[in-house]
Amino acid sequence: RDLIIIMIVLIVFIVLGMVSIAYCLMHINVLVIIPMLWLLEEIKKVNRCEDHDASSGFMVGVGSCEIKNAYTTFELLFKIVRLANSAYFSGDLQVAYIAFVDVLSAFKLLKNKKAIGVTSNNLGNVMCVMYRTMMTTGDDMICGMTKREIISKGT
Repeated sequence: RDLIIIMIVLIVFIVLGMVSIAYCLMHINVLVIIPMLWLLEEIKKVNRCEDHDASSGFMVGVGSCEIKNAYTTFELLFKIVRLANSAYFSGDLQVAYIAFVDVLSAFKLLKNKKAIGVTSNNLGNVMCVMYRTMMTTGDDMICGMTKREIISKGT
């Protein structure tokens, strides 16, 4: 009779342990895996050059602190690159230059070689336009830089 009670108690503990493990795994899934998959999908959209809003669809209450920080960094970089590109195409070279310099610093810290290459190319385009504008207008300075500074920073 005591053996049966001990076996029942053991079975109950085993079942409770399995339920606890299942709950923990489900909680990890909600906090880590699902937000990471969502973030990965957002990054794929950016890589495919799809028109989308970086802040769309992210649930603030979901995800671990690290994932929220990664998303916040991704969203900020996306918005700064968008700002820099918009400034460049609207002719505001100073805003574009400052934004691309900031973004380039961030990508260098992240050691993202592809992003560094793209941003360096965009920054080079901005500096080339700055130089050509100075040559056309005959101005000595643009965006606080002389021709010599533009050439030295652009190489």
